[in-house]
Amino acid sequence: MERRESFQERRKRQQARRRLLGKLAAVLIGAVFLFGLCKKTADQFLLTGEKKQDSYIGIEDAGHMVWLLADCRQEQPTQALEETTDAAQEFDGDNTQAAVVSAHAAGSRSTPDQVLDLMKKFQAESDDGYLTWTQAKQYFSCLPGSRELFLGGAYTGTERVEEADWYDWFDRAKRKYDAAGRIREETVVVLGILKGDENGPGDAQESAQAALMREMGTASGGKKDAQSQKTELRILTQNGVRMAASATFLTESMQFCPVRAIVREDCLYAVRNRLTEPVILKNVWMIETTGQSIHGFWKDCEFSGAAAVEVKTDSAEGQRTEENRESDWKRDRKSTTVVSDTAQLSEAVCDLTFETGKPVIVCQKPDKISGRLLGVSRNGAEIEGHGTIPFSEDLQCYRLYGRLSQMDIGELKIGYGFTDFVVEDGTIEAALAVREEKMETIRVLIKTSGYANSVHQAVELFADCDCRIWNVENELTTLEKGQRLVITRDSPLFDQTGRITIEPKILTGHLMLSGVERAQGQANYRGRLELVRREDGIVVINELPLEEYLYGVVPGEMPASYPLEALKSQAICARTYAYERLQRAGLPEYGAHVDDSTAFQVYQNLAEQGQTTQAVKETSGQVLFYGEEPAQTYYYSTSCGYGTDLSVWRGTRAEAYPYLCAQAIDERNMELTRQLGGQESVAAMAPILQQAQLLEQSDVMEAFLRQRDGDFYEKEEPWYRWSYRAETVDEKALWERVWIRAQADGQCVFVPGEAGEWNAVKERTKLSENTGKIREIRVTKRSSGGAAQELLIESENGQVRIQSEYSIRYVLCDGKTQAVRQDGSRAAVTSLLPSSFFQVSTFKEDGFVIGYTLIGGGYGHGIGMSQNGAKHMAEASVSAEEILTFFYKGCQLKMIS
Repeated sequence: MERRESFQERRKRQQARRRLLGKLAAVLIGAVFLFGLCKKTADQFLLTGEKKQDSYIGIEDAGHMVWLLADCRQEQPTQALEETTDAAQEFDGDNTQAAVVSAHAAGSRSTPDQVLDLMKKFQAESDDGYLTWTQAKQYFSCLPGSRELFLGGAYTGTERVEEADWYDWFDRAKRKYDAAGRIREETVVVLGILKGDENGPGDAQESAQAALMREMGTASGGKKDAQSQKTELRILTQNGVRMAASATFLTESMQFCPVRAIVREDCLYAVRNRLTEPVILKNVWMIETTGQSIHGFWKDCEFSGAAAVEVKTDSAEGQRTEENRESDWKRDRKSTTVVSDTAQLSEAVCDLTFETGKPVIVCQKPDKISGRLLGVSRNGAEIEGHGTIPFSEDLQCYRLYGRLSQMDIGELKIGYGFTDFVVEDGTIEAALAVREEKMETIRVLIKTSGYANSVHQAVELFADCDCRIWNVENELTTLEKGQRLVITRDSPLFDQTGRITIEPKILTGHLMLSGVERAQGQANYRGRLELVRREDGIVVINELPLEEYLYGVVPGEMPASYPLEALKSQAICARTYAYERLQRAGLPEYGAHVDDSTAFQVYQNLAEQGQTTQAVKETSGQVLFYGEEPAQTYYYSTSCGYGTDLSVWRGTRAEAYPYLCAQAIDERNMELTRQLGGQESVAAMAPILQQAQLLEQSDVMEAFLRQRDGDFYEKEEPWYRWSYRAETVDEKALWERVWIRAQADGQCVFVPGEAGEWNAVKERTKLSENTGKIREIRVTKRSSGGAAQELLIESENGQVRIQSEYSIRYVLCDGKTQAVRQDGSRAAVTSLLPSSFFQVSTFKEDGFVIGYTLIGGGYGHGIGMSQNGAKHMAEASVSAEEILTFFYKGCQLKMIS
């Protein structure tokens, strides 16, 4: 009989089974946990290894930094050389011999060259391009005492050097070897690589060795190849064009990626780290953009590249009508943006946002306005119909016609409507010069009587015909013929816009300003008058055709009795000067190209004359050019027989204007100029230049000034020779004139410093320390042609140097002594000596100067065309074109129309 299982036994068996299942579950859970723990540990290990791999310093970047430090160290005061055995101590064990060899090599090669040799050697030996500890110690050997500055981990043998440890060492070494602080860091976004002589996008992904050799010199020569730097290693960054010594900057992965770079001067040497924060480039001209690439223009260079792109634009653009868009820019608002579905745009001003690992964000600025530009200041522009709008701090100006280029504010065309203005949040973000058109009108600021002020307190005017008075918005009233109108600052005519225009209803009408007196008496004006209300009064602008402006200029610059060919040469010079001011206004803050005083060209001081008007008409549209730019057509009254160059004006580079050369103004040089046929080469002009250079010697200049013979064109002119005798010297007044010039031009008066150098006078006390009774006055430097360029005044307490012809003429003119011309006539000389072509001699008592005598020649600065020289040339049947070719060597006449 089978025994049935008891309840207790069954219970025990079930309990045993449950215990077994529990143990199995615990084992399984433990296994899963253990597996997860092992996987996590392995992942951490792998990630650590990967991170460590990326954090090593490269051989090339390390070499660049050591080279920089070595080069800076060479430029510091000489330091004691380390002994060979000291250099060897920077190595361990088996590397001692290498250190000795390296130290000995220093005697025949400079330290920077050693760095280049080591870098080439390390690159050839390396499989992965990372710096090892053994190599680092060899780099250290090039900089005595640098090993002690390395405070990184415990490295051995061929272990790679951590980037963080290396930069920690570099920061310490920089403080030691670069005391002048020339090495710095800069945030950089590489926009493109420039190759060749022309600006534009390039595709040069040059090798690290090529980059390094061009920037730092080859190992064999160690000399910089400046031309190669300029044409083959240029990269465009948000800060402008830079040189790249490291191939890192030339890689595709670096383009549009913000980094922190090691920089010296304009060259980038190494990437310190990639930045996580974005870099925004404001108001870039975008040529074309798609979702996969951008093509733009920045800092006068084109750039392009492949990149993920998001294009944003003003979300309200599609909703605004043409009517309200015109005034929408005036609202103080922040534009909202939406991402475009097409991500495409072309020819637009945009902000670009660059951020590591993210698409380039292109934010378009679509709002534009246009109108005649009425005035420009540092703070903003006045645009007809829109008023004055401030400039953005990030303003950019682009020339879109011809060759795409950037402009500066001074190149914006006053009085013309050739420019679109991109406006956002009430400020001008960009100016776009969209086309080149004829510039046939000029705007002249009319000064008060005696040219005393640019602002009138009241304006009284009348006309010889009926005139309309209007502003940009409305016709205001009519000024009838002969009716006098007085306008003050609070006139209701200014209420709407603060600017009114008075314009004759016939083209040949003239306007007269009562109370503005000139040499001719009551001046009359062609064209129209604009009156602009300002806080301090009223500005008067005469806008008229350029050719009609010259009718009022030429009579004031050259007597109408002069021969026609001389007057024609003067008309061309005056037109060239005015045309250059049309390109770059002389008074943009007033909305004028020129004023009517001697600061520019005297206008309407003398009445128009038939002969001078004929000269203007016969040369209509002719302008003198040097290459593609209008020439600087300086002129003056009379020469001493020679002219000079721009070196007499301190701070002006005479070599930049080779056509304004020093030369004898005589028949022999005229014949030689004709033979040159317009050439300006150094070889062809050598005889002309060598003549004038002889007069740089004061004894030669004095001998020349004492003679009257020769075939000089102006030898019969009264001002050809003159004398000036100051019987007494008022020392207090003379030193006051010196101080006035020091205040007016901070770089024309100099006193000696403690180390023997000459320092510009900025404070009166510095000048006073060197003044007192005068012991001597003499010319210590002359320009080619003999003009005084530097005057030395020796006193009982020191010395003072005065530079530039204008300052010298001012200081030696006492305001009371008359000049005696060669014909015996006397002329008052109130503020300036007739010219700086003179020799000075002093007379003394008890060793101190009590008076001085000048023998001189010519009247005016002596640069460019002598007007009396042109007169005598024309009398000798020389044509206007030949006269200009003589005085402005290598220049050509062109028609501006």
